[in-house]
Amino acid sequence: MSKVIPRFLPYRVGRCLYLYLQDIIPFRHTLNPNLNDNGFLFSDGKGGFWDTNTLTKHMSSYTSQWASFNCNTSLFRHITKAFDREFIRGEGVNDDDDEDDYAIEEELAAHDIMQGHSVKVAGLNYGLDSELLKGLTAHSIDTFRSVSDRWQKWYKLDPRLSSSGYGMGSRISVKPVEESVAEKSLHALRKCFGDDAKWRSDVQRQAVEAVIAGVTPLTVIMPTAGGKSACIWLPTMVDEGKSTIVVVPLTQLAKDVVTRCTNAGVKAKHWELKAGQSTMRGPAPPVIVVVADTSNAPEFHTFAMELYATTKLARVIYDEAHYVLTHPNFRPQLLRLRTLMIPIQIVCLTATLPPCQESIFEERMCVKNCQYI
Repeated sequence: MSKVIPRFLPYRVGRCLYLYLQDIIPFRHTLNPNLNDNGFLFSDGKGGFWDTNTLTKHMSSYTSQWASFNCNTSLFRHITKAFDREFIRGEGVNDDDDEDDYAIEEELAAHDIMQGHSVKVAGLNYGLDSELLKGLTAHSIDTFRSVSDRWQKWYKLDPRLSSSGYGMGSRISVKPVEESVAEKSLHALRKCFGDDAKWRSDVQRQAVEAVIAGVTPLTVIMPTAGGKSACIWLPTMVDEGKSTIVVVPLTQLAKDVVTRCTNAGVKAKHWELKAGQSTMRGPAPPVIVVVADTSNAPEFHTFAMELYATTKLARVIYDEAHYVLTHPNFRPQLLRLRTLMIPIQIVCLTATLPPCQESIFEERMCVKNCQYI
């Protein structure tokens, strides 16, 4: 059975390596499928990795040039063993101890094994009759991790995140436990209307929570004055710098939405075209309201795609969505916008939608398996 000797990287180095293997290698292979995607940091250019001879060659070359002495692989192992015994273990162990029978503590054995030596004959044999060499087990992982931790702390590096945060002066810290969707929704409600604010109805609570949770496609059916506008502005309070596009059928409705958002303390702007130019200037606000016919302009398509490409678009909401059933001229305007096919959350708000018309509604809205509240 081959030896399995786990070695552990410091947290920050390990995170970089993870991103390299998880994202960079696949991305590079996507751009050029002819490039090898094995991910070896020390690749031999033939789908494999450096062998001992190649490693020794490069090590000898660089140490001769920069350290003024020729260090090969074998000498390097002896040097790391000496460092380990002098600075890492914290206790005096001489070479004669290696000649003892195999009754040596496994923790000390792990130190020698990780430097490429056995405990019986250091530097000459790579085998050890120990539980540590019988494959990856919880015991062997814990034992070898302890050795890696000592080396990394000696280098003033942090082995990994701790439960209390990331130490030794690092700027990285453990994120606090994230609020649940219900907590986020209630926090947004009280931030908007005060600490004593309560949901107008259970349907309103469910709708806002579904929007914040990212349910898509989602249709919210609430009567006039039932509080469905909260589905527009409350989620923006937890969107962290993203914008919501609200599509309405009429200009007056666009103005009403902007007014309601402003009164709720949420910045909103009406996206319009004048002389072929957008009237919107500066950073995109949390709520962007656009009339359906204007939303078909190439300038707005470009604007929406730029928001999405920069991860600043949270969702698209269609207010008074029942217009696709009651106003035939509204449907083609809406469909042209839907041809953008931005993979983003889609929310439809309406005051009325009989269950018997749900299938027709989904067909005209170009959505499937819509969830209804």
